Amino acid sequence: MPTASARKADTRQLKPNSPCDLNGVVRLQAPVAGRRFTEMEVPARVQPLVQAKAGSIFTVFRGAAILLATISVFVWGGATAVNDTTGEVGGLVFLLASAGVVVFAFVAGHNVQLFVTAEVVGIVGPLGGVRTCSRSELAEIRTVWHWYQGRGMGSWVFPTLHFRKRDTTDAFVTFALLYEDDELHALGAYLRTPIDLERPTASRAA
Repeated sequence: MPTASARKADTRQLKPNSPCDLNGVVRLQAPVAGRRFTEMEVPARVQPLVQAKAGSIFTVFRGAAILLATISVFVWGGATAVNDTTGEVGGLVFLLASAGVVVFAFVAGHNVQLFVTAEVVGIVGPLGGVRTCSRSELAEIRTVWHWYQGRGMGSWVFPTLHFRKRDTTDAFVTFALLYEDDELHALGAYLRTPIDLERPTASRAA
C-alpha cells in the first residue's frame, strides 16, 4: 500500500490543454479543420441573487387534472364493459388530455420563475425558455390589471407584470398569478421597483 509521501509524489499537475481545470472554468474541446480539437471556455453557472418561483396555481392545475383523469378511467372502464365504442374513445381521449395537463403542470411548476443576477433580470418559461434584460436597461416593473366585462357588470380579473426598459418597450411580460406574492414583493424590493399587486377598487373608466 503506497504511503502518503508516495501518493503525494504521484500527484500530477493538470496541463494547460487538459479538458479540466481547477480554477472554476471548464474547458471543452470542439473539432476544427487542420486540428482535431480546439479549446473554448464555458463559465460556471451563475446563481441568482433573488428568485420568484412558481406559485400554487400549478399545484391546483395538477390536482384538478388528476381528478379528471381518474373520472376518465371510470368512464372508459364503464364504456368498455358495455361495449360502447364511442364512450371508450371519448374516455381514452379525455384520459390522455388530462394526463398531458398533469405532465405540463408538473414541468411548468419546476421551470417557471423570475430571477435577478448581478447583471440581468430574467424569466424562465413553462418549457424552460429564458429571456433576460440588463439591469441597467430596466426602468420599471409595471402591473397592469385586466378587466372582464360581463352582462351588465364587470371586474378586474388578473394582473400582468410588464418589465419595461428605458426606451419604454417591454423586455418581457408575464402573469403575476404564476408566482408567489411574497417572492414577487421581495424581487421588486431588491430591484427598488416595487410591485403593486393590489386589486383596483374603482371600475374601469368607460
